[in-house]
Amino acid sequence: MHIDDFCQALIDSKNTELVELGTYIRNAPTIPTPPELPQHFWKTRDALVEHLLSNSKLPADLSDLQEWLATDGWDDLLAAWINEDVALNLEVWAPYNFNDSALRDAENLDELITITDQMRVRHAREAISYAVENSDGDDSPSIHSFPIERADGERAILGFTVAIHGQSGPVPQWHGVFTDKDDFYRHLRAVGFLFHSEVDEIGDAELLALWC
Repeated sequence: MHIDDFCQALIDSKNTELVELGTYIRNAPTIPTPPELPQHFWKTRDALVEHLLSNSKLPADLSDLQEWLATDGWDDLLAAWINEDVALNLEVWAPYNFNDSALRDAENLDELITITDQMRVRHAREAISYAVENSDGDDSPSIHSFPIERADGERAILGFTVAIHGQSGPVPQWHGVFTDKDDFYRHLRAVGFLFHSEVDEIGDAELLALWC
């Protein structure tokens, strides 16, 4: 699902929070710059950059910054989604959809019919296509590369995904500190996220490896 379509789906949900989220993202500036964090988070910011540079310990008060981003800093976190993607969380989603029972139910197959790998791959691709086209933000969270910059110009990316949990609204998930957006995206691919823009690139062997 294209970002514009995803925003429109949020707006069409008629849920007040989701409508505001979709409208804000659609109208936000195209190139986010590192936001000016409140001064009491500057030490945390600097420690996060240092963690990336020297593998030092994460700051003890990291949870306070995460909480701020989920509340008062929410607009800044949302702005970090501009020109980014949406990704299907295959590691969580696949076990419910990539199995012979789901395939038989979808195609109304008798138990006597032998299921082949070719049938499994076809079902997997059809299931992914449906999930992408009908994404509501739960199985396919938006991706947010939140930029931070130290006073000396050294930068890092705080990686978040934001899922929409029904009437509970958007929920951010922390993924770590990364060199840049590409570094963050590599991490997401490694832990099982399939970018909507890369759906056609997943191989048959990868799909079968996820089969339960």
